[in-house]
Amino acid sequence: MDRIFLTTKNTHVSNSLVFLDFGKNVTQNVLQHFMTQTATIRQVRHDFGMILDWIANGDEVTILRYKEPVAQITPVKPKRKPKLPPLPDYEARARRIFGNRVFNDYDFERMRAYNAGEISEEELLGKSKP
Repeated sequence: MDRIFLTTKNTHVSNSLVFLDFGKNVTQNVLQHFMTQTATIRQVRHDFGMILDWIANGDEVTILRYKEPVAQITPVKPKRKPKLPPLPDYEARARRIFGNRVFNDYDFERMRAYNAGEISEEELLGKSKP
């Protein structure tokens, strides 16, 4: 059983403490009910700053006209930043392809020439550094 302690400061009720004992589903409904504020059209026109404070605190505000709900204002949910895919592990990829081999300038020049089409694969694989 969940227990909820609610304190209210209202013009009609002075510092009252309310104890509620309910099951879990009922508790969630009660909490949601107490998180919803109501305001009349007149309050919206004359005291919109207070209503914005309610919304900024996370409360939903129901706008009433002649005691009938006509609109509901809810706080904006924060935007989630798009999660970027992780960068590939270039170092692990190079180790997998080349192993522990260390390339010198001559080898790099030959690989560049092969990629540019200046030498054939046989020349690349057949020649070694003089």
